[in-house]
This record gives sequence, C-alpha cells and structure tokens, in this order.
Amino acid sequence: MLLCPYATLSALINHNQTLVNVRLQWADPERSNQASWFDLTVGQINKKKSAGLAMELVATRDIQEGEEIFLDYGNDWENAWNKHVEEWEPVEGAESYRSGDQLRIQEVKLKTVFEQMESPYPSNVRLLVDEAVVGSNQWKVAWKRGKLDAFFKKQDKYRYPCDILRREEEDDGTIWYTGIALYEENQDDGTVKWNPRWFTRAPREAFFFQDQPYTTDMHLPNAFRYPIGIPDELLPEMWKNSP
Repeated sequence: MLLCPYATLSALINHNQTLVNVRLQWADPERSNQASWFDLTVGQINKKKSAGLAMELVATRDIQEGEEIFLDYGNDWENAWNKHVEEWEPVEGAESYRSGDQLRIQEVKLKTVFEQMESPYPSNVRLLVDEAVVGSNQWKVAWKRGKLDAFFKKQDKYRYPCDILRREEEDDGTIWYTGIALYEENQDDGTVKWNPRWFTRAPREAFFFQDQPYTTDMHLPNAFRYPIGIPDELLPEMWKNSP
C-alpha cells in the first residue's frame, strides 16, 4: 500500500538514522475522519474519492531552534539509497547540463536570437519575459527606486516565451532589451495560436529562464526513487499483505 502526501511538508524532511529526532504517528482522531478507515481493506480505501488519512510528526527529543529535523525512512530506503550511490553514473551530456536557475545567475547579458544562431541556449530551457514590461510602464517606478527584483517577484503576472532582437548597453553598464513576446491563445478547435507582442527597453530583471517540461534532474531515468517507509506497527492488520 502506497500513501501519497498532498502537502509539501514531508518532502522537506531529510532521512538520517543516526540523527533522527522525529517519528510518524497517526493524527488525533478528533482532527481527522480516519478512524473508520482502519477497518477498511486496501481495495475499499482505493475507492475513496477524497483524502481521509492524516499523520503527524512528533519530536522524539527536545529540538533546538535552527536544528534540522530528521526522520528515519526505514532500512529498506537506506539500503536502496546506498545501492543507488554505489551504482550511479552520470547520464550522457551531464557535463554540459545547465538548469534554468543556473542560467538565471550566469547569463547576466542575454543573447539575441541572432547570437543564438551561433551559440544557442541549452534545449532544456526557454527564455520568458514578464508581462509587466509588455505594454506597461509601471515597472519603471520600481526601477528608479532600485527595487526591480522585488517588483517582479511580487508580480501576479504571466510570463511568456520571447525572442530578444536587440540589446542596448549604456555608458553606465545598464542594458535594455527589445524583442517579441509570444502570447499563447487556445482556439476552439483545440489548436494553439501564438500572438506576438512587442516590448522595448526591457530590463534584465524582467527575464526568466524556465526549465522545459521533464528536463530537470528529478526526471532523469537514473534518478533515485523509493517510497518512505512507515513502521509496520502503525499499519492496521487489514492493510498488511496476506500470509
């Protein structure tokens, strides 16, 4: 039986059998409707249409402020991880791989489409521009105040694929970009229509590198995948494998 959490908390707690300081337990029945589920078979639970099980993390000792929380994922997980580390080899092309986050930091000066003809960006990323600079000048107030990064982080705007056609650099080192943003519109017949819109003198902070779907490390065929174990004593008899 595989339980799939729908919150991110469990993904933020690392495994460590030596420094473990929390354990799993079922949530208080008063805070969930799971009590009746313990008497159901796996097949009956599989027919449920909504979440009904909840678990809690309980400290096994005093945890100091700033101390990392560790959970024991179980011996099977530990053995699987050690085997993965021993046998892992990088995939072809790993030495030249760069993620969207890496390019965001490394590419201080963005390339035009003409420069990319000779030196393209990796195929696993695409360049996006924030809608705030397409047909709007509100961002200029933040630029004058030196708060562009904060401005774009707060934007509840869309970001669109774009082509940079021109780069202008001023004497003080400020760089402006002119290009085309490609707006995606879904048509009634199920096709997609791309509507180009110009932007001019956009700042570097308005551009973002996005990883293409299924190209990040977690999607590699040799990435480590193994379920976190739940102690057997927590599982109702109805859920355990038959003899």
